[in-house]
Amino acid sequence: WRQPAEVVPGVELPQELPWIPRNEQVAGWTYPYYSCKARTWVISYSVNIPVNKHGAKGYLSVDIDISNLQVNQCDPSPDDHDDQILAFKGSHKCHNSTQCHYSYQERPKWSRGSYVCICRPGFYMEQHQVPFLGSIVEAAWLERATNESSKYNDHFLCLPCAEGCKTCEGPKPCLAQYNWPCRIILLSISATCVALTLGLVAYVFHHRRLKVFKVASPIFLCITLLGCAIMYLEMAAIF
Repeated sequence: WRQPAEVVPGVELPQELPWIPRNEQVAGWTYPYYSCKARTWVISYSVNIPVNKHGAKGYLSVDIDISNLQVNQCDPSPDDHDDQILAFKGSHKCHNSTQCHYSYQERPKWSRGSYVCICRPGFYMEQHQVPFLGSIVEAAWLERATNESSKYNDHFLCLPCAEGCKTCEGPKPCLAQYNWPCRIILLSISATCVALTLGLVAYVFHHRRLKVFKVASPIFLCITLLGCAIMYLEMAAIF
């Protein structure tokens, strides 16, 4: 704490906050700060009283208690409370694969990271199902911004679910997986049978004048063989 020369003796101001107007004629708002004496978060409107003709000067500061306001860094939503400050909206550090969920507190505290990052629908956590704490995500994001660590890009994101899954808890598929080798073998057998059947149709038609085929009606035999070929093609239809 310090006492600037422009301030009336006895008035203490936080040294780390650049909130004292340089021009004595100018007033301004301070940054939010924690008052150890009052044990509350406050914001002050401060103004210097210029020297008058009697040589008197002063410093006026009005403190406003903002402890009841919420610092919600998540994206705006219709369910937000009226005591949440809009300036902090959307300042969370959750990855695109996660979404910000505000941890509402009965006793508000002015600190970053009062939220958790949970996986979006269609994504899952690789190692555990515990949401990422906002305070840890904020620290990891700051380390990445200063090129100190890459943990933010490695440990605080969710992986996409398997194809066809709206929600999942792991990489397991939600839809039945085809056994392609078995299906290909069955399709090959069916295609071979169709080819042999069509070959028999051609053979019967070519030797239709033989007595053995002529007695049995070559046209009826060809129609029967074509029906068999169509039945074999059923496997190709459901492939």
